[in-house]
Amino acid sequence: SDAARHSIDATNFSNTGTVDAGIGHLAISGSGSDTGTYTVPLGARLEFFGGSRTLAAGSDITGLGSLWLNTTVDVQGALSIAASGDGLLVAAGGADTVRFGAGTPGALVPITIESGTLNLDGPAVTLPTLALAGGTLGGSADVTVTGNFDASGQSATLAGTGTFTTAGSGLVRMDGVTGLLAVNKPWVNSGSLALEGDEQFVFNSGGSGGVLTNAVGGQILVTSVSAT
Repeated sequence: SDAARHSIDATNFSNTGTVDAGIGHLAISGSGSDTGTYTVPLGARLEFFGGSRTLAAGSDITGLGSLWLNTTVDVQGALSIAASGDGLLVAAGGADTVRFGAGTPGALVPITIESGTLNLDGPAVTLPTLALAGGTLGGSADVTVTGNFDASGQSATLAGTGTFTTAGSGLVRMDGVTGLLAVNKPWVNSGSLALEGDEQFVFNSGGSGGVLTNAVGGQILVTSVSAT
């Protein structure tokens, strides 16, 4: 709860040792470069916001809690919580980019992207669920969503060179007649994908490589009235 929220507000804060988020919500603002470890227990949350942060080689975020990335973050070290925690949220500013590098685990926890850009540039990634409620999923890694893929909001984008595969149940339901999902990367559906509402599906808008392939055994139900 907010009562358990603790914050470190500093122009620059870097962790070369160990920071334990305890049992509440630890919010860190300001820029920094970390080589140490953050521990986020079950029920706790670690949040980075403001400035820009580098999680350098040798760094790690561990634990069973949740991680919120609300600013530019470059993950160059390990990110163990991405495989062990209870969820990742990217809600960065429109110009902010969160990048997961080669040290990121291949099997990740559920991810929600509300704004900003998440670039997955490490090994191929498997997600149990992905909620794209705005912002951009990009990067060079192949991404497979085995469970629910839910795209919503006013505007969202799939970008980058890696192939995006929906193998479970997918639902695209952008807001209103002006809602838009831009597809600028290869997308393979091998599950059940529903395209609903009156939104627009725009391929190769401001990018390239955007193509939707329905694989053998895949199902697509289209009730949307617009696609370009």
